Parts: sequence; C-alpha cells; structure tokens
Amino acid sequence: MKCLVFSDAHGDTRRMAAAIALHPDADTLFFLGDGLWQAKPFFESYPELARVVVSGNCDVSFSLPDDEEAFLNIDGVRIFAVHGHRYGVKYGIGALAAEAARRGADVVLFGHTHTPLTDCREKADGRPLWIMNPGAVRDGSYGILEIKDGKPALSLASI
Repeated sequence: MKCLVFSDAHGDTRRMAAAIALHPDADTLFFLGDGLWQAKPFFESYPELARVVVSGNCDVSFSLPDDEEAFLNIDGVRIFAVHGHRYGVKYGIGALAAEAARRGADVVLFGHTHTPLTDCREKADGRPLWIMNPGAVRDGSYGILEIKDGKPALSLASI
C-alpha cells in the first residue's frame, strides 16, 4: 500500500498532480488541510484512488463538511491524520504525539507548519509512533507513507 500525503496547498494543485503522476502505484491520497476548496474537486479527477481529507485552519471560512481529524486502519496500521493547528504544532509536536499515542495510533500525519518532518518516538507500551509532516505541497514538498506487512515506512519528497 502506497499513500501520498499532501498538506497546505493553499489553492495550488499543480504540484499534487505532478506528484501523483510520479507515483502511478499509489493507492491512497491524504490531504491534511488548507486548500480544500480546490483540493476536493481536484481529487475527484482520481476516482481510482482512496482519499482521506481533513480540514485546516484556513478552511473554516468555506463551511466545508470535512472533519478536522481522521483515524483509520490501513492494513493493520492505525493512522491519526490532522492538520495540527489544534495541537499547537508550531510550538512543538509533544501534544500531538501524546494524543496520537493515547488513541493507539501507529502513525500520525499533520501539516500546518509548512516544514517537512519525519520522526519516530517510543510510546509508553514500547511500540514506535511514526510522525510525518509532509510540508507544504504549494512549496513542492509532500510525503509518502508505504505500508508493507503491517509496518509503516515514511519518506519525504519534493517536486
């Protein structure tokens, strides 16, 4: 399973299209907010790809019905996806990591800061919590989440 992770398009879908073209083996698209007004119709152009979409702080004025958080299980990997603004990620990821661990997530995906990041922290149960911010796709940054045999692998890419 290969997932492309985007955030913070702020109206620019060109780089998302280019990234999708580079990864024809992708199964799922994640969009972590800020730019839903153009990202949602854009993603409809790819009906063969599953989509997980959450709203960000810049999406609130558009009255879109998307949730601010998503929690899902893909091939045995529990994924918590948020924009991040409600967890104060511009000041650190501790609160977000704690909430993801509390919910039993294996992976947490977030945006908001426009700064690409991958990290891994040990949860209280000794299991890893994988953390990714794909950065701002508007600036050419995105993430790749691959799941093989129930294990996640995170990487950052640019276009």
